Amino acid sequence: MSVLPCHRNGCENVMCDRYNEQHGYICYECFNEAEEKNLSPNEMGAFMASEKGGTSNQSPFETLDEMFPHLPV
Repeated sequence: MSVLPCHRNGCENVMCDRYNEQHGYICYECFNEAEEKNLSPNEMGAFMASEKGGTSNQSPFETLDEMFPHLPV
């Protein structure tokens, strides 16, 4: 594998094995992040322009019950 830098903003990975003519190279980490966020192909431009390692809008909680637990009685 050659040195192929990821085209995502702020990503320093250089071992990419995926390529798209419109968006360029994408590394394993960024590709997995896009999959985890369940992004559509239409959202990839904004994703590639977004800063890697930026704050996520996703909550670490899976449910509202976890986010807002009942107070102890």
